[in-house]
Amino acid sequence: MAEQQIGRVDRIGSLWEKKLNQAIVDKVPAEALPKIEIRPVIFKGTYDEEHWKVLRGRWDDLRAQLHGVVITPSAAQGVPKDVVESINKQAPNFSPDKPSGH
Repeated sequence: MAEQQIGRVDRIGSLWEKKLNQAIVDKVPAEALPKIEIRPVIFKGTYDEEHWKVLRGRWDDLRAQLHGVVITPSAAQGVPKDVVESINKQAPNFSPDKPSGH
């Protein structure tokens, strides 16, 4: 479902694609690349509510496993931002672009 919603925005020749292509030409760092943000409308008690709950959990697992995000956004609620950033920076970083711990 999320892919379907993103697919409605991420089209050939879209504004996002144009911004991305320009960012690549400008050698913009990965963290500053344009993003597609989806904001689903979810009604309580529906299948969509359960679907999004499961999907958010899976996204958190994916962030932890592939991107070294120790404290995920959902787990970080109520925790000071500097504490979350400090802990997440301690995770191993296998990116060839950034040394670990940065």
